[in-house]
Amino acid sequence: FADYRKFMDRGNVIDLAVAVVIGAAFTAIVTSLVTDIITPIIALASGKNLEENFIILRHNPDTNYTAYSTRAQAQGDHSITWNWGNFIQTVLNFFIISACVFVIVKVYQVGRNTKTEVTEKTCDYCVRKIPVEAVRCPLCTT
Repeated sequence: FADYRKFMDRGNVIDLAVAVVIGAAFTAIVTSLVTDIITPIIALASGKNLEENFIILRHNPDTNYTAYSTRAQAQGDHSITWNWGNFIQTVLNFFIISACVFVIVKVYQVGRNTKTEVTEKTCDYCVRKIPVEAVRCPLCTT
């Protein structure tokens, strides 16, 4: 137990664990944004959900082929499908997640880079803090 505690205290293991949990929750939110908000809008243009767009490359000869309305039906009949809609949805997820991370990092940088006005400088000789406008150090008179 002491070694385990030493391991936990050695690095930022707890911080990393928290980051992974928050990252998973953030991914779930963005995935929901894509699947529940954005892809239905795209589905209006294509007539069906983006992830359900596919092309049948080869039919199973043992089954009676009919037009499949979903990927699950085609794969259930052991047909080989090219799932181009699912790929495009995954790419959309990636770009939206990366854009959200970019915005979060930018907001963090703006909040972190608040510049404070410099009102003091260090005297070159006595290494004390003096006002920026001072021409002569009041402590050592240099």
